Amino acid sequence: MKIKFLAFFFFLFIKSSTLVYAQNAEYKRLFQEASQLRFSQPEKSLKLFDYLLKNNSGKEALAIENRRLQINRILGNYIEAAKISKEIEDNLLQAATPSLELEYYNELASLYFDLDLYVEGEKTYNQASEKYGELSKEEQDNFYVNHFLTKLEYDQNLKERGKIQELKNILADVANGDPYNLWIHYKIGKLFFPISKDSAASYLQPLTVSDTTSYLSRSAILYLDLISTDDINSIEYKKNGALPDKDLQYFLIRRKIEYWEEKRDWDSLQIYQNRFREITNHMNFEKRQAKVALIQHKYYSHKQSATIEYNLGRKRIWVGIVVLGLLLIAYTGFKFFQRQKKEGFKDNDEPEEPSKGIVIPDRTELEILEKLKDFENSNLFLDKQLRLATLAKQLDTNTRYLSSIINSAKGKTFNNYINSLRIQYILNKLDNDPKFLTYKISYLADESGFASQSSFTTAFKDFTGSTPSAYIKNLLLDT
Repeated sequence: MKIKFLAFFFFLFIKSSTLVYAQNAEYKRLFQEASQLRFSQPEKSLKLFDYLLKNNSGKEALAIENRRLQINRILGNYIEAAKISKEIEDNLLQAATPSLELEYYNELASLYFDLDLYVEGEKTYNQASEKYGELSKEEQDNFYVNHFLTKLEYDQNLKERGKIQELKNILADVANGDPYNLWIHYKIGKLFFPISKDSAASYLQPLTVSDTTSYLSRSAILYLDLISTDDINSIEYKKNGALPDKDLQYFLIRRKIEYWEEKRDWDSLQIYQNRFREITNHMNFEKRQAKVALIQHKYYSHKQSATIEYNLGRKRIWVGIVVLGLLLIAYTGFKFFQRQKKEGFKDNDEPEEPSKGIVIPDRTELEILEKLKDFENSNLFLDKQLRLATLAKQLDTNTRYLSSIINSAKGKTFNNYINSLRIQYILNKLDNDPKFLTYKISYLADESGFASQSSFTTAFKDFTGSTPSAYIKNLLLDT
């Protein structure tokens, strides 16, 4: 029975492991396919990425969203691109690796540049450059093209021919099967079109070999038609389907408008003017809404960060105040302890420094000595709370005079002086009252004014040379 049970669970483990492996393999396959199609067939690529997004989270979701951001930006879906960037920053960026952060900042910077938000674009591009510097050489090679294309958009001073040359340089390092290969061909051909039609054709022609329904092929074919004929009326911009390339749409419709203006065909002219107005209004709306969304999100993010920083700052201030208060209390307590220690704070058994350099009038000294005699006969020294300051007040003098006189006249510190009076008191009791010989040491300590048995024992031994127990034992033997 046990063997069957173990075999069943082993089977479930193998099955689940196989399923997870198959799911991971399927994710990688679909992600690669969608990535490969993002320039040639962006609509199909988006559908694949949308499907993958439903079943993935964390780093995988961020990788998908980075690609969705790129595709929507290329298609001019700026509102959706802004929405994706907000989703990434709010929920996914914390799971990013440096390479995923680099990819995101590259796409976000390009989105800012497309929307003419150059200040924010420059800041974001600088963030991308920092992340690029953190990558290993191998990782830099993987993201070099993407980062380089963002750099071209960042460099506003670079003219068309300069951009063409830069793109040619990078094209030499991009393999034929790489999706960026055809994309860079298209960008070079597009830049060449207003400058050199022959050069444009040489870079656009390879794109027509691929699927003629693809985005790049449809756009390249129309550019080649424009190069091969001057008869704009013979070119219908819808003949291969709607064009995702908004620049090409603008160009074709403007040429159509110019053509029908020359022909004075007002009905056809109005048709293309309406189309141009529709496209322009739609694009302006997309850009305006995307700008508002990005700026608002940036504002609220900064506001939230500022609020968090402000609250942290307040917490630091309060922590600083509390720490400072505790240090002040500790310092005050230390100073108080030191002062009380000098005045016999600890059971009056701590030694103190003799007073030096004090000149006391003879009459005052005699008066204090007389008062000390009365004090010694009054048994007031048995008070456990007795301090130097307390006794000075009782004798109507100050602590410096009293301490100095006890040091010089009695040859003792105040603590030793009080302790000697207490020990002498208890010795008299032990010598003259037999019942004291039967009391516990703790009782004798309390009776003689000591706060603890240990301080009493120490003082007793210092005064007599033996412990209280030994002294009592000797007295009992003598009797």
